[in-house]
Amino acid sequence: MICPVCGAQVNNGEAFCPVCGAQVSYQQPQPQPDYYQPQYYEKPESNGLSICAIIFAILEPTIGLILGLIGVSHYKNPQYKNQCKVASIISGVRIGLHIIAIIAYVIAVFAVGVGSYGYYY
Repeated sequence: MICPVCGAQVNNGEAFCPVCGAQVSYQQPQPQPDYYQPQYYEKPESNGLSICAIIFAILEPTIGLILGLIGVSHYKNPQYKNQCKVASIISGVRIGLHIIAIIAYVIAVFAVGVGSYGYYY
């Protein structure tokens, strides 16, 4: 510290100047404030992907299955994750039914097309 009267150097913690004897107001060092740590706001999840997965599971099961699987791995919210699981199951069932229908169609065309004579008309 410096004496306000004579300008001499005064050791920290001394109440009087060693040169002129003037009273030096000793101030305790102020503690440094803690630095502010920014708090990052986590954006809440929206259920847009799960709703799209359900809609596409009904309209176009292949896209619904893809969106459902992406949603299951993406979401942290268990409600949205379950919605995507339901969309994936609906899509899987619809794809399976399409495959069964195609197989039945091929069998029916083959059976009717060959006929009882063994050749195509």
